[in-house]
Amino acid sequence: MSMRRPSPSAVPLGDPDVLTLAREIVGTHYPPELDLFDAVVDEYRRDPDRLLNPETLRAPVGIGVDLVLMTPYVLAAAAYLGNMLVEKAADKTLDAVRDRLTEAWAARKARRADDDVVRPVTSADADLTMVITIHLTGTGASPEVAREIAGKVSDALLPGRPPSDND
Repeated sequence: MSMRRPSPSAVPLGDPDVLTLAREIVGTHYPPELDLFDAVVDEYRRDPDRLLNPETLRAPVGIGVDLVLMTPYVLAAAAYLGNMLVEKAADKTLDAVRDRLTEAWAARKARRADDDVVRPVTSADADLTMVITIHLTGTGASPEVAREIAGKVSDALLPGRPPSDND
């Protein structure tokens, strides 16, 4: 499978829906970072490659303990998916993921999803999570962080889907 992984700086954050999705995920899963969200967005817009550098994300909080900000990775995942909506995917897997993402995005915006209905997880759902994970790993996220963020983003976009194991 060929997968285009643009530099994070090639992925725009201009779409308000992308920022809304990212803010919701950070607020739900990383609430202590919500106060920093706008500042992180500003920094991400200035230099996403620097912000996604693992060394930039680490802030000492004690002896031998690092605090890793998740917000930049959430922004990278949300911006990447927003970009997928407007780009033409080159292979069948990305086409299937984009179709599923478009369906989920429309359902989310229209709030047509019934929260009580649990949908079975499809291969396109799993592909969406995999594409996000690969993208975030390429931006410098550890595999564990990439899987966690990918699961959270997929859960947010696919209403009615059973929650991922990344909670």
